[in-house]
Amino acid sequence: MSHALVLTAATGVSDAIAAVAATHAEGQGAVIEAERRLGGAAYEIILDRSVETRPLEGLDQAVVPLEGREKRLLIADMDSTMIPVECIDELADFAGAKAEVSRITEAAMQGELDFDGALRARVALLKGLPRSALEQCSAERITLNPGAEVLVKTMAECGA
Repeated sequence: MSHALVLTAATGVSDAIAAVAATHAEGQGAVIEAERRLGGAAYEIILDRSVETRPLEGLDQAVVPLEGREKRLLIADMDSTMIPVECIDELADFAGAKAEVSRITEAAMQGELDFDGALRARVALLKGLPRSALEQCSAERITLNPGAEVLVKTMAECGA
């Protein structure tokens, strides 16, 4: 059964690193059926079988069966996953309440507040924040993490 060796790295996957991973797979008897770049931060090598990966500094690797691999739905946390910031912290800065929101977040992380209570308390501090602040925050502080656009585009191309 064919498998995909997927390589990802925040700093990008170079052709040289992809070649090292491919050579390692071939050394285990795998035949490379195809290769393709999935944007600058990811690379995919299709193999005729599963292989063991070899640790490479700064590189994440996954070997997954091709059968059933394509997904139709992506569910992901936005903050610090798809974007590099916590939106509520950035909005709190516009509301002049960043220190208080940070204190509540820390209390929740320490187990002093439950998630629902902490979220309600933080959102309450944003009450009255004008829509223009949301728009300004979005325009000035919200960017996509590396790979997020490629992930969404790839999912869409696969019918998700």
